[in-house]
Amino acid sequence: FLGVEFVKDKKTKEPAPEVVKKLARRCFERGLLFLSGGTCGNVARITPALVITEEALFRGIEILAEEVAELER
Repeated sequence: FLGVEFVKDKKTKEPAPEVVKKLARRCFERGLLFLSGGTCGNVARITPALVITEEALFRGIEILAEEVAELER
């Protein structure tokens, strides 16, 4: 289990649940599924299967990284 918190501003730490929602949708469209969590819904909860292959794991990381980079633009 891994949680990645998204905020609008690093200084104020204002939660960014809309970013997680967009990210989840974009990743799902590419075959990667994760859940949102946290009290504000601004945490991407990544829970790969215990039997995940190395290839599938790296592909999921690649998709997530690409979509985060795209949303940063």
